[in-house]
Amino acid sequence: MKYFFNIPFLLIYLLSITCVGMYGQIIHEDSLRTKIARYTAANPGDVLYIATDKSIYLPTETIWFAGYLIEMSQKADTLSPNLLSVALQRNDTTAVSLQKNYLINNGFCPGSLTLPNTLTPGNYLLTACTNVINKQGKPIHVFRKEITIKTGTSPSILVDFKIRDKTVMDSIFIDTKVYFPPNTSVSDRSKSYISYNLKNSGSKKIKIGMTEQVTIALPISEVETSNHILYTTTTIGKSNLNFNVKLPIIRQPKFDIRFYPEGGDLVTGLQSKVAWESRLTNGGAVQLKALLLENEKAIDTIETDEHGLGWFNILPKNGSEYTLKVMDNKALVAPNVYPLPKPSPTGIVLEIPTAVVGDILSIRVGTQQDKQIRLAITNAYTKETKIAPPIAVKGEKRMNLLLNDVSKGMNTLTLLDDDGQPLAERQFFAHYKNNNEAVITIEKDSYNVREKVSAKLRITDAGGQPLGGIFTVSCVQNSRLDTIRKNDIVSHFYTIPLMSQDTNENSNITELYHNQKYLENMLFLKGGQRSLWQQLTLPNSAASISKLERLKLKGQIEYKDKSKIKKTFTLLIRQDSLWNFIPTDKTGIFLPDPKSIVIVENGYLEAKVMEGNRSIDYTTMSIDDPMQKLMQSIKMTTHDTQLQNTSSQSSKKNLLDIGNDKSQIQLKEVVVKGTRKNKPYSYGANKCGDYVCSSGYLNCPVHSAYSYDNNPPPIKGETYLFMRSFGAGYDVINRIYQGCLWEGDKLGVYTAREFYGMDENKLKETFEKYYMSTIFWKPFITAVKNKETSIDFYTSDQAGTYKIKIEGIAENGDFIYEEKTITINKE
Repeated sequence: MKYFFNIPFLLIYLLSITCVGMYGQIIHEDSLRTKIARYTAANPGDVLYIATDKSIYLPTETIWFAGYLIEMSQKADTLSPNLLSVALQRNDTTAVSLQKNYLINNGFCPGSLTLPNTLTPGNYLLTACTNVINKQGKPIHVFRKEITIKTGTSPSILVDFKIRDKTVMDSIFIDTKVYFPPNTSVSDRSKSYISYNLKNSGSKKIKIGMTEQVTIALPISEVETSNHILYTTTTIGKSNLNFNVKLPIIRQPKFDIRFYPEGGDLVTGLQSKVAWESRLTNGGAVQLKALLLENEKAIDTIETDEHGLGWFNILPKNGSEYTLKVMDNKALVAPNVYPLPKPSPTGIVLEIPTAVVGDILSIRVGTQQDKQIRLAITNAYTKETKIAPPIAVKGEKRMNLLLNDVSKGMNTLTLLDDDGQPLAERQFFAHYKNNNEAVITIEKDSYNVREKVSAKLRITDAGGQPLGGIFTVSCVQNSRLDTIRKNDIVSHFYTIPLMSQDTNENSNITELYHNQKYLENMLFLKGGQRSLWQQLTLPNSAASISKLERLKLKGQIEYKDKSKIKKTFTLLIRQDSLWNFIPTDKTGIFLPDPKSIVIVENGYLEAKVMEGNRSIDYTTMSIDDPMQKLMQSIKMTTHDTQLQNTSSQSSKKNLLDIGNDKSQIQLKEVVVKGTRKNKPYSYGANKCGDYVCSSGYLNCPVHSAYSYDNNPPPIKGETYLFMRSFGAGYDVINRIYQGCLWEGDKLGVYTAREFYGMDENKLKETFEKYYMSTIFWKPFITAVKNKETSIDFYTSDQAGTYKIKIEGIAENGDFIYEEKTITINKE
């Protein structure tokens, strides 16, 4: 059975000005629509983006963030994400240092993540994922952003590490210089030492002594690609300094050279363009120069750029063999000759001279035989596919494709034969410069401390027509923004199809989007790595269809004596002044709706177990948070290369060295003021309600848990007096306390705290200084069409240059990003 697949498409204008309409086309029922729908359901083109106030932080500061989930395909309500898990992962160890869950509401997630003062300085990944997973158990929405944690106060110990250029006797030598704190005693100097170890190896010690200089020797054989971090602890008296030294990968890596003929194949007798990629086997890009050989005779000299990307033209001849020979790299290792793909005697060649285009795409199709082909364009996000009627091709044909009906961003052009099978494929970017614009208008560019800043915001489309939208605005000190690892919502959305889910290979997303040459090369290269149509035409079996699942938080109520629960309870939840009721089943299990357990970050969620209309205290509560395991399962690979400069490293780089930034002074005050607990438990009772009365009895029936003179809460493993019910009275026995299992602190789902900045109360305090690197943050502001949006805030006592940033989504479905710099003058 056949049916007509009527697709409004585009027109093809041939160079001879012949016009061919492209709209309806007969296709097999199972060959396209069903396969595209199946592929889209299994691989939704959704995009997760997290905007943060800055990228360089100090411990105890807050990461203010706004999560945007752009869903490109319709899903059932039960499959729409409602949880966003946000974590900090060490870049060198991938260990999760901090993780919290936040509520997603209609695709938006405001959040704040307070950094503990125990956080070790260094490079981290801010990693986020939602609670929807695929058949393989992996999250379908993942976002990563590199951030840096500095320290605002100089540690008492400083250490420099210098790795020697040459190895001796198969060992790496690290010369270490230790700077002793002032007034260090002779005794402490003589006893000082450095302990060090590689992952999964025993710790070793080396004495520092009076010289302040030591040398650490490591066998080269122990330093592998996945094990090249040396963990060190320098001890002087009672002071310790931890520092991770990144080691060079001394063992000679092999080159990973890959070739990607444009369109897919080399064809004998047809001119082709070939992209090539040069990386090391550990994943790092490497810049190379090489000779292109035909039957071992050089015919061209080619090279890759700093990103490991390059391309060359070739006209394959019948019977010839083509290879590439690496020429002049210091890391050169055998083999240095790499074969190109063998040319096919028949086939078709597709060339797109410029893949980053506006409204017209120029293509060249070459073949040695008469061919009937059809053109298909598939959008990378929606997976919407448009098919053209057959076109006869013999020899070479050049065409200009009008892209009026093609969505902006990345698309895949596929040439199909009569049976719908792919002949050639190439990625391109449509409507590259058709961007929305955001205009930030301020009264002046220079302000004094504690002065009001009034800004007007206006959004327009590419044609200058006003738009509404939802956006986030921040004002942050420039020195707290990473100028190398940049990202924004526009660049992220339009380049995400080029990114690997498992790596962090393109840290400067903004550069990739705005550098047209770089984007061209990536489209060429990444397009050669993925064959969209091959994925669309996978076997039509139920096993190949990836099903989505939304993970849920699960709680378990149990009796303290571990006896089996055979009835239902009610969990009474207090969110500030609101109360919610969550029922359990007859085994004590409950599945809370995230909306019913939302609290402000660092807030307190009170939970009580109810039996009927009375609260009980003979139960425990445990929480199974699947997001913890999900975050640990996310593969994270960093591309540290042999060519990276690791020779000199110092703990001094962890210091916040940004001129007149006095934020660390403010943070010291915050630490002192914020030492009390958010919610102390009543008069010596712990989270389970267990307490010890003033006479030393555990859960004494004579004294209340709220008695002001109760002893501190009981300690697991300690023995206490216990009044056991015995007939009409009590029998006093000794009882070992088994501990408290009440994971109410794991039950909460968070939302952002209120950002205050320089509010009216702070402005009135003329004798107290407020040094702030983030002076304004407001997520998800609604902009009304044909109306300017006003924002007002005050500068703090910290001078310097600041950047006002606006990013978000406009009502036409496209994105916005703009920034403006202001200066705050010293007093």
